[in-house]
Amino acid sequence: MSGGAFDYGDYKLTSIADSIIELIASNPTRECKHSQYTIEIFRKVAALCQVTFNAVHAVDRRECDGISDERLEETWRECEAKLRALVGEK
Repeated sequence: MSGGAFDYGDYKLTSIADSIIELIASNPTRECKHSQYTIEIFRKVAALCQVTFNAVHAVDRRECDGISDERLEETWRECEAKLRALVGEK
């Protein structure tokens, strides 16, 4: 079984996002708590990891599974819209 174009490396992005979410969840019990602004940055970075995973995974599927150019472009448009929302662009 193949690990795809990136030898399963794209899944590291979801692992990183999960770790950041765990940091957010543990914040109330930490001795040195992060500020709300820092937590908001953490949330955005976790979301960015997930969006980046979706984009990279689409490239992987285009290369290995043969999804269509149209499906890749559709996924990219979805990812691009989510990225713009994360940084507050319209």
